[in-house]
Amino acid sequence: MAIKNYLLGRDAKLFAGAAGSTPTTEIKDVKDLSITLTQGEIDVTTRTAQGWKATAPGLREAEISFDLLCGVGSNEAAIFLNAYNGTNGGYVAIKIVDKSTDGLVTFEADCMIADCSMEQNLEDAIKLSIKAKPTIYDDTRPPTLTIAA
Repeated sequence: MAIKNYLLGRDAKLFAGAAGSTPTTEIKDVKDLSITLTQGEIDVTTRTAQGWKATAPGLREAEISFDLLCGVGSNEAAIFLNAYNGTNGGYVAIKIVDKSTDGLVTFEADCMIADCSMEQNLEDAIKLSIKAKPTIYDDTRPPTLTIAA
């Protein structure tokens, strides 16, 4: 019998840093991160499709969203608030790994902060809800999705 090992969200990591460089600062107070990958569709239907609509892959898109607990004395929130506020050009480098070793997916991109909202509920920790989207800050660093073999 083979034992199944699954990737667990608790083992995943988010890194951030200066746009244009590989991020190395681990963001430890992040929770509930998701990355949504979508691809556009190009209609390539011709008469040779015999009545079937034919589609080709278009541009890929990514959206990274997560909640970040705001800790006293933590610089983690400042990284994303400064990027949203336009400090350092308004961009931040982000790297997501699903496990430090033997993972499945790594995504890295320079990003703009598209949405940054703060929740201050009475019976909860103050948190930022962040949405980031890849951009081209440095033309030698396009967004990369690496899938382990």
